[in-house]
Formats: sequence, structure tokens, C-alpha cells
Amino acid sequence: MARETHSILLSVGFLHRRIYRKIAREEMSNYGLRPLDYLSDGVPFPEQPVLARASDLTMASDLMRKADGYLAVIDTQYIMKPDKTPAEAVKHEFEEAVRAGLPIGLLVVTRTNSAPKYVNEHLIQSQRDFRSFYDKYSSASGGLRIIQTKPDRYQSGIRDLLGVLSSGLKRADDSDLEPDPPKLGPGSLFVATPEGYELAPRPPAQAERADTTQVALHRRLVRRVERLKGAMERVSNTHPSLAAEFGDYAVFMTADLGDLDVASLWSAGNGIHEFVRALSDQPPGLMTEPLEPEVLSELRSLTRDHTAFVMGFAEGQVLTARAQALHDVGRPPGEIAATANAVLRAMLTSPRLLAERAQHLVRSLTRAFEDLPYQAIPLATSGYETGKNGLIAMGRTLHPLFLLSVATDAARILAGDAQADTLRTTLTYLHENSNIILAFAGSDPQLTEWLIWLTARAQQFLNELGDGLLSAPRSPGSRT
Repeated sequence: MARETHSILLSVGFLHRRIYRKIAREEMSNYGLRPLDYLSDGVPFPEQPVLARASDLTMASDLMRKADGYLAVIDTQYIMKPDKTPAEAVKHEFEEAVRAGLPIGLLVVTRTNSAPKYVNEHLIQSQRDFRSFYDKYSSASGGLRIIQTKPDRYQSGIRDLLGVLSSGLKRADDSDLEPDPPKLGPGSLFVATPEGYELAPRPPAQAERADTTQVALHRRLVRRVERLKGAMERVSNTHPSLAAEFGDYAVFMTADLGDLDVASLWSAGNGIHEFVRALSDQPPGLMTEPLEPEVLSELRSLTRDHTAFVMGFAEGQVLTARAQALHDVGRPPGEIAATANAVLRAMLTSPRLLAERAQHLVRSLTRAFEDLPYQAIPLATSGYETGKNGLIAMGRTLHPLFLLSVATDAARILAGDAQADTLRTTLTYLHENSNIILAFAGSDPQLTEWLIWLTARAQQFLNELGDGLLSAPRSPGSRT
């Protein structure tokens, strides 16, 4: 039976920022967690904490034995403070938490505006050092979750970390139970194939395909794409990202109406729309060369027709409503885009994970996220729904393997399955990117709980099967 309350040890880092400690303690009750720290409840917060208490090895070890999880924070002071005693104390605590097998949350608060720019570089290196130590010495499945946030987004970062710690601890209490998987969202669908995960279009309804307005808009859009192809070749040197984004969009727009992948077209269209908007709003004096007026005008017409066309499908209306719902939640589009981009970029760079059309979609989204100065909510929604549905497809693909209790049975299946390479790559992707995958879940408790289970099971499989999983003989006709 699950315990009602778990104790989370707040690192010594919380002693040095009164507001950090106050917010963390207040938020814990919302997640069924109890704070455990070096100051007893009711004791006034000292202006100058006694660092010797916090760094005492015996005290840290004793507190670790009482804790169910560990929450640490590093920020500008962690890097710049001349007295390195607090930083050394945090390192010691972290190592104790790893050896104790505790689930760990690490919040990295980026530099304040007044701090030197090198602070962020040192924080990133410290984050890598913590991750490296964990990967080397941890034998627990509780996991390490690292979130990087700006000072003014501290409370949101704490909430995300507490949500992950709470879900992980509850799952550990009922470790034999698989959490309910999240439902697929309204975005693009993925299916496992021998070539990797490929898009699985949901064709429009017959009535939509036969609608005279939709038929006319489709023909007009295809003609516009054909006319623009020559222009995109001309500007590919001066505007390479725009040309590449247009190429990915054209893959989905020029499909036959009966085979149209509305969700992927909606997402790719959001990418090209944001590129056109950025070029239209470009202030004078920038290094980027302005686009030819005729080409820019044609692109604007393309995006207007695209919007009318996609909104003529029920699925396009659902996706647009989903974007509005995410906007109403109040999570900044830039934050959604950043976590979605991390998940999608890792998919794109994982060899043999995505098949051809899926690569076109994911490339269009990551390019827009990385090359544009701002992120609109429709584009952020495209990335979120694509990432979520991709992860759900991976979980569904691996589920039959996870039901097996004997590792040798799983190895035998992998040796003969036509999709063996995709299964292996999926396990590796989930293991190597567990941190960014959990960050992606954000404030969705069900998705977070399920992803914790999914990444932990992937890790367990890799541990049981060892290096033989990745070096096993390839299935007939496998990719090279």
C-alpha cells in the first residue's frame, strides 16, 4: 500500500536563499511530500547559516537515511561565492544521495542579469559533473531529474521536480503495477516499422475529401508549392533554413487529398508560417538579406490558403482548439517549445529511430524551434503533440517485451523480429534521454508517471540484457 507522505531532503543550497527554501516547503504539501532539512520546523531562518552544520558528514548521512528523496539547487551563488564550503557540501550531499539510491531532483537556476556570462557555462559544467557521477555510481531506478530554469521561473521548476519525485515515489510503493498509459493526442501518429518509426496518417473523412471548397484549395496550394520551388532554389544560399522548411512542408502538402496527413501538414504548416512571419516582421538593418517582395508575397498567400485549407478538416479544428487549451493553461510557449525540441532533436539524432516522412516532420519542427527568435503557441503545440505521440508509440511498441519475465525470451524475440533494430534503438533512446523525456512531461501528472515507468523499464531491460542487446545479430533485411 502506498504511503501517504514521503520525506524529501532539501539540500544545503536551500539554506542560502530564503525564498528558495520558503517556496519549496510550501509547494511540497501540494504533492503529498514532507520537507526534511537541516533546520527544525519552527526554528527562525538564520541570516548566516552555520555552514559547518550543513557540511557535517555524519549529519548528511543521517538525514539521507531518513529521506525518501533528495532535492538540490545550484545557482549564481554556487559558482561565484568565494567561500566554496556550501558548494562542496552540495556535492557531498549529492554523492550521498546517489549511494543511498534516492530519487534526485536537481534545479539549475541560470545566472541573474547582473552576474558574469561565464556563470552559465560553469553551471552547465556542474550539471554535467552531477550527471556523470550519477551515471557512474547509481544502481537505483529512481532516476535523476535535472531542470534548468531562469530565476523568475524558479517556482515552476520546483513544481516540475516535485511532481516527478512524488510520482516516482508513489510508483515505487506499487512497483509491480503499470500506470495507465496516456491517451494519444490529436497530433501526428507514429507506427514502428523495420526502418524506424514512420507516420501513420489518418485520412480525411470521405465527405471532407469530396468537399468542393477543400478540393479547390488543395489544387491551389499544390500549384503555389510548384511555383515556389524554383524561388526556393534561388534563395537557398541566402535563406537556407526557409528553403529547407519549405521542402519539408511540400512533402506533406503535395500528397493526394485521399492520403493527406492532416496532423503532420498542420504542424509543418505552423513551421513555415512562423518563418514567413519572421521575415515579414524583420526590422531594417539586420544581417539577413530581405526576401524578394514577389517571393514573400507568394509565401504569405500560401500560408493564408494553408490556414483555410487545414481548418476545413475536423482534425485541423481539433488541433487548433488544442493549441488554445495549452495557451489557457498559462505555461509559456517558449518553455513548451524548449522541452519539446529537446525530445524531438534527440529523436532526430538517434540513428535509425525515425523513418523518412517522420524525419521530414521532426526536422521542420526542430528547425523552427532553433532558428526562429520566438515561439508561437501553435508551433509549440505542434512540437508537444508530436513528441507526446512519438513517446506513446515507443511505449506501445516495447510493451510486449516488458510483459516478458525472462530476459532470454526477450533476447530471442529481438533476434528474430523484423523490427528488432527499431526495438533496440528505442530502448537506447529512452535510456540515454530519460532526463529530457521527463522534463518534457512538464506539469502533466499522468504523462509524468507513465514516462517514469517507461524509462525505468527500458533501463531495467538494458541492465538485464547487457551489451548483447545492442550487439545481437541483425534481423534479416535490417538497416545498416
